[in-house]
Amino acid sequence: MASSMTSPSSADVLRTLPPDSLAAYRAIFRQALDLRFELRPDLRPPLTTVCQHFLLCCLIVLQKYHLPQSISSRVASLHHSLNTRETEELYHIIISDTDNDERVWDLIASLVETKSKPQSVVPSIRESIPPTTSSSPCWPCITYKSKSSSMSSSCSQMRDEFNPLLQSGLEGFMWKDIAFDRLFEDAGDSGNASQIDMHTIMASNTFDEWMSMAKDTDITAFKRHGAIWFRQFSERCNVADRFYYNSGSAHMSDAYHGARRRLDICLSRKLAEPSHSLDINGSEATHSWKDVLVLGELKSNQNQDLSKRLILQVARYGRETFGAQPGRRFVHAFTVCGHLARFWFFDRVGVSISECYDISTETGQKSFMHGLLGYMEMTASQLGFDECYKDNSGTTFLPSVGSENNHPAYLHFGDKKFRLLKILCWSSAIITRGTLCWLAKECDSRSSICADNNCSTCTECVGKMCVVKEAWRDTALTSESILWQAAKQKEVLGCLDIIVAGDTDVVARNSREENNVRKYFDYTEATLVEWKILPEETGEMDGRKRKSGAVIMQTIYSEDESDVERPKPVPVMDESRKRAGSQLESGRLSKLNKLKDSEVVQARTRSFMVVRNVGKPLNSGIRPLNLAETLRDAINCHRSLYEKAGILHCDVSIYNIMRMRSTSGLKGFLIDLDYAHQLSNSQEQSPSITGTAPFMALELLQTPGTPTCHTWRHDLESFFYVLIWLCIMNPNETLYSWIQCLANPSYVFIKKEDITEAFERRVLDNFHDAMSPLKKLALGLREILFYKQMDPRELEDLDAKGLTRKIQLGTPAGDGARCDMYDRIITAFNDCICKMQSFEFYHVCKRDQEGEKI
Repeated sequence: MASSMTSPSSADVLRTLPPDSLAAYRAIFRQALDLRFELRPDLRPPLTTVCQHFLLCCLIVLQKYHLPQSISSRVASLHHSLNTRETEELYHIIISDTDNDERVWDLIASLVETKSKPQSVVPSIRESIPPTTSSSPCWPCITYKSKSSSMSSSCSQMRDEFNPLLQSGLEGFMWKDIAFDRLFEDAGDSGNASQIDMHTIMASNTFDEWMSMAKDTDITAFKRHGAIWFRQFSERCNVADRFYYNSGSAHMSDAYHGARRRLDICLSRKLAEPSHSLDINGSEATHSWKDVLVLGELKSNQNQDLSKRLILQVARYGRETFGAQPGRRFVHAFTVCGHLARFWFFDRVGVSISECYDISTETGQKSFMHGLLGYMEMTASQLGFDECYKDNSGTTFLPSVGSENNHPAYLHFGDKKFRLLKILCWSSAIITRGTLCWLAKECDSRSSICADNNCSTCTECVGKMCVVKEAWRDTALTSESILWQAAKQKEVLGCLDIIVAGDTDVVARNSREENNVRKYFDYTEATLVEWKILPEETGEMDGRKRKSGAVIMQTIYSEDESDVERPKPVPVMDESRKRAGSQLESGRLSKLNKLKDSEVVQARTRSFMVVRNVGKPLNSGIRPLNLAETLRDAINCHRSLYEKAGILHCDVSIYNIMRMRSTSGLKGFLIDLDYAHQLSNSQEQSPSITGTAPFMALELLQTPGTPTCHTWRHDLESFFYVLIWLCIMNPNETLYSWIQCLANPSYVFIKKEDITEAFERRVLDNFHDAMSPLKKLALGLREILFYKQMDPRELEDLDAKGLTRKIQLGTPAGDGARCDMYDRIITAFNDCICKMQSFEFYHVCKRDQEGEKI
C-alpha cells in the first residue's frame, strides 16, 4: 500500500537548517587543515579521516536541531562509504570562503540519495563543546556504543542482524500460558469494561470475514481486513480518547535508533477527526512510537503463534516502545495468528505471555474482545505509565498524539516536586535496569504548576539544578542511595548530596504485593518458553521487504577500510542474567557482572534518587590539565570511599566519573554505586566480578571461570584504562580488542600485549597531539600498576640476560601495600599536573609581556 503523502526528500529536510549551522565547525576544520600542511607528509592525517570527522560534526548539528532520526542515520552511513572523488569534493566545500552552508548540505543530501549502502545507525553524541583555546582538542566527543540487544550503533538495525542479540537477552525470561483474567477485570478506574455489551460488538460480519481469510496466503489482505475490524471495534466501543490504529504503509516515527518499522495495530489516544478514519488506505497522520499505548501484530497463519520469528518481532516493538517512552514501567501487546490470539506483557524482568484464545469460538472471542476493551479502559498507571510523572496540568502523564514534547513535565516524589528539563541518558533494553537520568530543578512544593515552561527564569523553582535517577535494581543488591548515605556518615570525599530517594514498584512472579506490577497475573499453569523447541519461521511472508546482512556482534568498523582479518566476535549476553553475562546500558559499553551462571534476576525494585551534584561528562571536550585533575580527584574519592566507608565501586569507567562544573575545589567525583559492594570488617574484596568491558582489569578478564574476587587494585587499573581511552584517537578502532574482551577471550591476550611490549607502538603513538603531555603520566601509571619496583642495577642485569620484567596482575596484600600504591599514583598525577600548570603559566606570562611591548 502506498502512502497518500510523499515524504520530503533529504535535501528538503536539510535545507530547513540555518544557513550558518556549520559555521563554527568549518572554522575549526580550516584551522586543522592549515596545521595539517605544516606537518611532514608521513604524519599528515588523510583527507578521508578529515572528512569523516567533519561528517560527525554534521551529525551533531542534526541532533541539535532535532531533525528526523532517519536523516541522521543516512548521513551516518556516509562515514565509511565516500570514495576519493566524493571526499575531495566535500573537502573543497569545507575550505571554501563562503560561510553559507547550503552547498555543504546539498552535497551531503546528494550523496545520501545516491548511496545504496544499508542504513547505518547514528553514533550517540553526548555533548559538543567548542574548544576554548588553541591547545584544546578540537574533535567532536562521541560515545561509542557496543552492539547488543540494549544498544547498537554504527551498524544496521536490520532484522536478520539484530535478532540473535535480542534472542540472547530473552532466553530464560519468557513465560507462557499465564492467566490474564484479573488484569482486565480491574481495568479502568471503576472496572466498567465488562459492562459494555460485547454481543453488539461481535454481531458484525466484518469479524467473520476477517477470520475467513486466516488461511489465505495473502497476508496483506488479512492485515487490511484486520485493521478495518479494529477501526469498527474502536468506533462501537466508543471509549473516550482511545482508538486502535494501524500505521498503514508508513513507518513509525521516533524510533530509538532510526530503525524503519511498522505496526499492524496500535492503541493510542485519538487523533483529531477525521484523521483516524483514513489510516486503512494509508494514513494521513504520522504515528510515533512515543504515542503507543498498546501494540499489536497480525499474522494470517496460526502456525506463527509463539514462533521464534513472532517473538522476536513483538520484542523489537516492545523495545522500541521502551526506547521512545523513557520512564515507561511496562508495555502491553497482543498478537493474532490466524484464529489464535494471545496477550503479552513486557517488563524489566522478562516477558509474560497469556494462554491461547481460539477466537473462532464464541468463548475465545469474548475473552479476546474483553481484553481489547480492557486496554481501552485502562488508566495511565495500568498501561505502564508512572503516577509520579505529571504533565503541566498536574495529572499523570500520558502521551498525546502529535505533541511536540511527548515527555512528562514534572516528577512528584515524596513531598518534593521537580521540573524535568532534559533527558541525560536512558535505555531501550527490555530486560535490564532501564536506567533513566533527568536534568531537573527542584520546585516549590506549595505551587502546583511551574509558571515558566522553559524554567529559564522560573520564579517558582528553588533555582538549584539536580539530577533525577531512576533504575530497576536487582532486589538482591543494596540500594545505591543507602550506600551513599552510609558514605556521607563517614565523611567520604566527593559524596553525592541526596535530596530524596526511595523505592516504588516491584516486578516479581508469584507475588501479590500491591506495588508488584505483575500482581494481576496467575502463574499457576505457566511454563518457561524454551527457545530450542520453538517452531521455526513458516513460509508466510508479511509483504514487507526483508534485508540481509551479517549478524551484528560487537563489531566496530574501521575508519579506513583495512584488509586485516580479525577474529570473528560472538554475541554478548544481556545483563539480566544476574551477575552472569554482559549488560549494556544507555550509551554504555558492555558490562560484566558474574557470580553464578545458573542464577538469573528473579525480581527487581524500581528506585528513585535525586541528587544536587550536577557534573559534566568526562568524555566531552576536555583538556589534558582538566583530565588529569579530574582523574586524580576521582581516585582520591575512590580511596576515601573504600578506606572510610568500606565500599568498593567495582565499575570505574568513563561514564561513572564526572567533572565538577565549578573551577574551584574538587575537580572530579564518582557516581553510580549500582554495582558497588559494601565490605564487611574482615573483607578487602568483592566476591562478584563487575565492570565495563574496555576498562576491566586484566586479571578479571583472564580468569572468567575461576573464583577471582574484585579488589581495589582492579578499580585503580580501570582508572588507568580510562586515561588511555580519553587520550587516544579513535579508541573504538585503536582499542578494538578491549571492547571485544568479554565476547571473545582471545582478545584478552591482545589487550595484555597493548599494555606491555606493544604499549608505545599501539597506545602512546596513537595519543592525540593535544594529549601528548599525558604520555609520561600513562607510562608512570603503567609502571606502578603492573611492575615490581626495581633499582637500575637489577634492570641492567635483566637486560644483560635478555630477559623482560614479568607483569604483575594480582593485588598486593596488606594496608601498607594499598596505601603505597594509592600514594604513588596520586604523586604521579600531581607531578604531571604541576608541570602542565607551570607550562601554561609560562605561556601566559610570555603573552602578557608581548602585549606590554606592543
